[in-house]
Amino acid sequence: MIKGRYLTDDAFAERNHTRRMGISSLVLAFRPSTSGDDARLSLLPDSGKDEHWHRRRAILGEHPEIRRLFGHNAATATIACVVVVAQFASSAAAARQSWWIALLLSFAVGAFCMHYLHVVIHECSHNLVFGNSSLDKACAILANLPGVLPSAMGFRYYHLSPMSLRCGRSQRSVPAGWGNSSG
Repeated sequence: MIKGRYLTDDAFAERNHTRRMGISSLVLAFRPSTSGDDARLSLLPDSGKDEHWHRRRAILGEHPEIRRLFGHNAATATIACVVVVAQFASSAAAARQSWWIALLLSFAVGAFCMHYLHVVIHECSHNLVFGNSSLDKACAILANLPGVLPSAMGFRYYHLSPMSLRCGRSQRSVPAGWGNSSG
């Protein structure tokens, strides 16, 4: 059931399933159509398994060359700095324009910049930019500067919480009834 510090996929799924309090979980997923139509969004029952690990094994089995893309990439921080400066510059430029131009800039430029910066925050939460927790936290805070609300450290904390379950650590800051079946 347990390999080293990590639960096997089946044990992790079983442990997760007991935390669902008997409520049937549904996920929104693409389901390929057998009639030749386009793929459609539909609600599918959640199997309770952590599909990330199954998918990772399948992809690496078919394409082992992908493994060389794994690891840290400090160039992400450089690009994040450029995007932060671009976001502030476009905000300053939009402030001097009429409202409809500012709205257009926010959708055409700002939305893409903020999406990229949130991806950087996610990468930093897994220490994939520098490989050093302190430097990755600093990079996440930098990427969070153009946002209205500070969210980088909160995202890191709560994003890594479910992952700590695989290591046997207890779930952090989960209200009673959500993280266990005892309520």
